[in-house]
Amino acid sequence: MGAYEGRYIEVELEVSGRCIVVTSIPQGECPGCGSQVYKLQVIERMETLMRPEKS
Repeated sequence: MGAYEGRYIEVELEVSGRCIVVTSIPQGECPGCGSQVYKLQVIERMETLMRPEKS
């Protein structure tokens, strides 16, 4: 396993029927094969954002 290159990406999500754009998401990418990794905290935050709003 080699070193991953760090970068920041932008992601579009649909939340409660609305499209939102989340910017500056840290991501690691393997320069050899292109696989992408995220820290657990980033994934948990993205999942929180995708949950429907409570009425």
